Amino acid sequence: MSLMDEIRENAKNGTPGPWAHRSYWADDNYREVFGRADSPPRVGQWASIADVSAYDDTDEGDLAEVNARRIAAVPRMEAALLAAEKCAEALEVAYNFIFDEYYQSNRDDGECLPNNARKPVGEITTALAAFREACK
Repeated sequence: MSLMDEIRENAKNGTPGPWAHRSYWADDNYREVFGRADSPPRVGQWASIADVSAYDDTDEGDLAEVNARRIAAVPRMEAALLAAEKCAEALEVAYNFIFDEYYQSNRDDGECLPNNARKPVGEITTALAAFREACK
């Protein structure tokens, strides 16, 4: 399963976002991540998605806070990555049209791309390849 397939599956079957976080009720060095409704939950009204603590004894509260923020951002990051995938797909369609339909059919001198288009096309190709590799 590709990363994008896994993200789609998890977003579909997991707790819907947005998620939020707050200090754990029994210990300020821990945080809870929870599925957020229209108003902040009160103790006893919700179940946490994750209980977060630091991985060592240094600055537990600060590190737990950062880790909880990262976990709570997962639904937004999933949505952003799925949108980026759609952008990449649209860019590939546009790139293929421009390259195949326009430049290939309108150039007689063997040069597919004019000089001023080579760098941006190379950057697009590199960016799309990096995105596709990261999404495997």
